[in-house]
Amino acid sequence: LRDAATGAPSRPGFRPSPSSMVDAAVSSAADARGGWASTAPSARSGILRAAAELIRSRAEELARDETRDTGRTLAETRGDAADAAACLHFYAGLAPVAGGSVRDIPGGSWAYTRREPLGTGACIGAWNYPLLGAVWKSAPALATGNAVVFKPSEETPLGALALAEAFLEAGVPPGVFNVILG
Repeated sequence: LRDAATGAPSRPGFRPSPSSMVDAAVSSAADARGGWASTAPSARSGILRAAAELIRSRAEELARDETRDTGRTLAETRGDAADAAACLHFYAGLAPVAGGSVRDIPGGSWAYTRREPLGTGACIGAWNYPLLGAVWKSAPALATGNAVVFKPSEETPLGALALAEAFLEAGVPPGVFNVILG
């Protein structure tokens, strides 16, 4: 990884994930998704709220990493960290109410919808909003009981890695949110 402002190496040791690691991430998500899907929506909500608070508490550090990674101003990346926490809070609020609905149909019939987790989503992030982009893609999936394999830009992986750390610390089970590099 290189500092976007200076071009100097900023974090040695980052390497693309080999195909075996990608396969392991997908397998891990497949193994973990059933337990996460059966977790009560109110519990998923609490975990996402806890992740949001971790992001909020680390906002300055996250903003500095995003600035080094992307070359965007610190004022912008501070806003991104705050927006990431707010987005997690939004989807935490959605988790308990994202169930189905029943509707009357003329003629005495009715129809219902039942929202169920779909499984594992593969998400790809862009370089310009690393943390916020990872949240935009993962929060709705996690709130609704799905697992995620996330591949950030090879130029700006720090936001996704920080998010993965926050998710684990908040209580997202291992394997539910996976990050692959490359």
